[in-house]
Amino acid sequence: MPMMVSTPNRFNTGGSSSYSITVYECRFCPRQFNTISEAKKHIESEHPEVLERILVCKICGKKFHESENDKIIKHISKEHPETLLVKCPLCNDTFHKDEEMKFITHLAENHPDELNVILNQK
Repeated sequence: MPMMVSTPNRFNTGGSSSYSITVYECRFCPRQFNTISEAKKHIESEHPEVLERILVCKICGKKFHESENDKIIKHISKEHPETLLVKCPLCNDTFHKDEEMKFITHLAENHPDELNVILNQK
C-alpha cells in the first residue's frame, strides 16, 4: 500500500553553490522529514489508522477496520437482518440469501406454474 506522504518540496538554498533540499511532509500533521523512509516510519508509528482499509456498512455508514471483518458481518446480521432476506414475490415467505435452494424448492412446491417465470427473471 502506498504511504500517505505528500510530494516532496524542493527548496533552492541560493548562494554561490546552488543545491536543493527535499522535504517530505506528512499529510496528517505538520511534521516534515528529510527522507521518505523517515516519513514512512513516522506515519506507521504516529498515524497507523490510515494504513488500514476501512470497511463501511452500506446501510448505516458505520465504519470498521479491515481487521474487524467479522464485526461488520455480525453488525449487518444484528442491525440490518432484513437485508439478508429474500422474499418470495408470490406469497411473501422469506428466506435467507444463503438459502437459494430452499427458495427454489419453495417455488417448486408452492408455485410450480410460476417457477420458470421467476427463475428466468434472475
